[in-house]
Amino acid sequence: EINDIVTINASVEKIQTNHFLIKIYPNLIKELIYHSRFVVSNSKIFTKIDRSNDNELLVLIDYIVFLWLDFILLHELQHIILGHLNHDMLQNFKLIEVDEYDMFDVSEKQKKIINAMEVEADYNAIKMCIKFFDTTKEKIYTHFNKQENEEILYHDYFHVMHYLYEWFDKYNKNNLLYPSSKERIYMINEALISNLDFKFQLTCMRSFTKYMENYY
Repeated sequence: EINDIVTINASVEKIQTNHFLIKIYPNLIKELIYHSRFVVSNSKIFTKIDRSNDNELLVLIDYIVFLWLDFILLHELQHIILGHLNHDMLQNFKLIEVDEYDMFDVSEKQKKIINAMEVEADYNAIKMCIKFFDTTKEKIYTHFNKQENEEILYHDYFHVMHYLYEWFDKYNKNNLLYPSSKERIYMINEALISNLDFKFQLTCMRSFTKYMENYY
């Protein structure tokens, strides 16, 4: 469901037995589009894209927003698949992904459970995202009749996803229930390595090390 409430949020809730509702709010999508333009403006990534060509920029923006929405939707789906909303401590509870929980309504025990669930949903969603990325990573360049080496492709992906996770950090700066952007980017590296053939694992590890050195 694309919800019409004016807020920046995504959530999942149990409606009844075996029936769940994932909500994506329009303002969240607007924010993703807005922030994707900042990513595209960084000339250190997607270096072979012609930034004077509006059509190429629009395709790249669509691709970035799709990668971000892919993660958000798969994360919500993992809450359902992993049975999080059936937990005894979370009956009639809605798992919220971007907006902040009302911390006064969440017990310490619930906080620990929610944090564990967020980490688990993150990691399983990231593993699914990686499979999509691995099959499409070259298409963004071949679409423009260009090529890029594997190491750069991984570097660009780390950058794109890290931007999303850092935005989550800033938006949820007072909420410690979610994994940090640094924890999430390490999850991506681990998932990528476990999904790749051995000959590409070293390439990915070099790309990740270089990205982290440049970033931190």
